[in-house]
Amino acid sequence: MLKNRKPNTSRWLTAGQSITNLPIVVAGCAMQSMTNQLLKGSAEPCVVVAIVPEYSHAMLYKEAASGLLECAGLLKPNGRFDVEILPDTSRGIGQLISTIEDCHSVFFIATDEAAITPEVNLLVDVVETLATPQPQDYLAAGKVLALPEMTEEAATFLASQNLGRVRLASRSGRPLAQILERLKESPDPSASKTQIQTKGPMLQDMAGYGDAQTWGLRLAADLAAWKRNEIGWCDVDRGILLEGPPGCGKTSFARALANTCGVELVPASFAQWQACGHLGDFLEAMRKSFELARKKKPCILFLDELDSFSTRRPKSASDNADYQRQAINGLLERLDPVGGREGVVVVGATNDASIIDPAIVRPGRLERIIRIELPDADSRRAILLGYLENCEPGSLEEFVASTSGWTGAQIEKFARDIRRMARHEGRPVGKSDIEALLPKRLMLTSDKKHRLAVHEAGHAIVAVALGKSVQKVRITDHVLEGYEGPIGETVFASDSNQFQRAEDFQNSITVMLGGIAAERLLLGDHASGAGGQHSSDLVRATDLATLMERYFAYGDSLETDLGTGDRPLEWLRLSDPDLRIKVELRLRAGMERATAVLSDARGPLEALVVDLVSNHVASGETVVQLLAKGNQRRTSARRQRSVNRRPRAGRSDQATDRGCSP
Repeated sequence: MLKNRKPNTSRWLTAGQSITNLPIVVAGCAMQSMTNQLLKGSAEPCVVVAIVPEYSHAMLYKEAASGLLECAGLLKPNGRFDVEILPDTSRGIGQLISTIEDCHSVFFIATDEAAITPEVNLLVDVVETLATPQPQDYLAAGKVLALPEMTEEAATFLASQNLGRVRLASRSGRPLAQILERLKESPDPSASKTQIQTKGPMLQDMAGYGDAQTWGLRLAADLAAWKRNEIGWCDVDRGILLEGPPGCGKTSFARALANTCGVELVPASFAQWQACGHLGDFLEAMRKSFELARKKKPCILFLDELDSFSTRRPKSASDNADYQRQAINGLLERLDPVGGREGVVVVGATNDASIIDPAIVRPGRLERIIRIELPDADSRRAILLGYLENCEPGSLEEFVASTSGWTGAQIEKFARDIRRMARHEGRPVGKSDIEALLPKRLMLTSDKKHRLAVHEAGHAIVAVALGKSVQKVRITDHVLEGYEGPIGETVFASDSNQFQRAEDFQNSITVMLGGIAAERLLLGDHASGAGGQHSSDLVRATDLATLMERYFAYGDSLETDLGTGDRPLEWLRLSDPDLRIKVELRLRAGMERATAVLSDARGPLEALVVDLVSNHVASGETVVQLLAKGNQRRTSARRQRSVNRRPRAGRSDQATDRGCSP
């Protein structure tokens, strides 16, 4: 209790040394340093604020503060202090000013750090955030209440309990031993909730996460070191943004990360906050989510569908644009508050990181973007086996071959269907169950497979000829029933998009049109797969040509226009006939160049097509080698033609001689 002044427990505890006062005395122990400062201070008017750990315990702390101040002779009517709950400052500080003017010296109990706005901070003299009760607080309270059974073990257990639960259990006439027993028999709902949320796989046991898994395991090690006070919070990553297609396992990653770090997962989203009402309610719900995370620290705060925040740059002047800007500003303030967010790591998830405001992903907020790709063959096999525990299904080649392009969510549902089938038939899972539930494989005809190979080979040959690095070219010989995604791809090595010139953009357009050019060159026409979707060759090439004209001033004008709406580049073309003509000219130039490149490299093109039809995949090195051999043959052929055209030594003289002879 007070260091220089022993509290008068008979005055503080109106019911004597009753066990019902245990939580009040414990709360008082947490505030003893503040009351010590008031004893040492001057007699001038003073306003202090104690921020308590939980809202529901505010009255406990108010009663404890009143008792401490009364014991110290500082409580009115004999002293100068009143004890009050801090008024709601979110709707103005008029009530706070009125209370201070009426009381002069006030000891406020606050329930939220956010209530201490810059304006409030100007009014008050002392602000202190109280920690949750510690074992030493219970030991001190045991001495005040003369509870010899308050051992270190009992104090440690009580400190792990919610103070409100301790108050409910501390009924008059009930000994401490019985209080402990009742608390142990009735588990803390909040504690059990934490156990439920952290139940599940560990990050190191999950497959298909790549760089995200590496980051998560490093974070777990850093958090453990921070808990041991070996490193400061400044050495721990603040957060990350996970990007990937729907169903790739972003939410599962967040759960596994929390499990691996041994902390609780606090989920939230734009939609969850929006459901609370208008903008003020939205921002208040956001604040509460971050406040909940702060109270549970260390923890992982998971923000799903983060692309809902998009950008503060309005596509058009509207009330919605103003709402969006204020929503993003609110999030930025919470991600990087003045006081920091020690102990809270934020993990965001999105399908498209390109539309998120750049300020959200800067260092200190969500510091890094990591893309979670669709699982490869080994990862798909590992994910399935993870869901089919204690199962030996035998060879999984058929499963791997039939599930290319599947997400982790699809594999999870597939495993659930397998378990259900085996469970209903009362037997363990077997290989036949997997094969029976695989989607039907629709084999491509030889003509369609050949056309697919021609298309992808065209992309690859043009790319290498123009100096781009190709990692691999891949086609498939089948599609799964109901699947509408790509069945071939040319994978390029990652390259920086900075400082690109007009030539670089035009080369990219040429490569995008290489597939159509190859089909026309070898087959006489092209199929519909080159267009019709936002990700198709024709749409991407058209957008890139539009960017060159309107974004980067690579045309005849220096004027730029970023467009509007969800498809701003399409809007630009629709509103400007001249732009459509210029875009068409760039596309025509790209097509003509791609055709010229492929005509000159027809031999390597046909050889790559044969390779793809036979093996379904070719490496970038193979493409380079085929082009190199083709160049060598063309060089040799040109030399041979030159030699054939050149007169042999002495032949001219002989001819001349014959022509000149009589």
